[in-house]
Amino acid sequence: MFEAVLGAGDSDTLAIRAALYQASQSLEEQHISEEAAQRDRAEDLAEIEQRVAHLSADPEQISLPAVAALVERATALRDTGRLDEAEAAFTEAIDKGRRALGDGHPVVVSARYRLIHIHRLRGHTDVALAAARAALAEADRGLGRTHYETLITAAGVITLLLEAQQVEEHEELLEDRLADIIEGLGFSHPLVRALAAHRASLTLGQPDWRR
Repeated sequence: MFEAVLGAGDSDTLAIRAALYQASQSLEEQHISEEAAQRDRAEDLAEIEQRVAHLSADPEQISLPAVAALVERATALRDTGRLDEAEAAFTEAIDKGRRALGDGHPVVVSARYRLIHIHRLRGHTDVALAAARAALAEADRGLGRTHYETLITAAGVITLLLEAQQVEEHEELLEDRLADIIEGLGFSHPLVRALAAHRASLTLGQPDWRR
């Protein structure tokens, strides 16, 4: 959409596209090289595995720290490129989290959002989008529109809609959620700045957009 106004090779176009992509990544991935991040995560994984083993010693007692550790392990596996193991680990964390904490608990919503990124890494945008929509609906019900995990999940759906070229729904959701995201995360957050820049580019392309 913004290419039509600025041009595909314009520096602002490239910056906006890069920012939208980076918005879906963790802050660590934005500031550390991928290779260094993978080394760090591999080192972290051994410590996380020990914590998971300790917290999961009694399978009948699933605690919040245990579920959080499972999510952390799955994230570390994902970040080191072990996607099959990560998907299984996220599924385990989500299943146990639902039983122990409930569908709408922030840790469960976070796990669902992080699992979506695996589908994106595999290029399965449609699968990722369907999962993101379901996660957002669950977050809205369980946490409310302005909870941090809801805001992050909403931003993920907005980004995935653009990737899937579902432009009309993308624009509608961006308009509906951007004010909440700005208020909840603050304008200094890189995600907010990326989405706001993208919103501005849409306005440039369509002067009467959503008025």
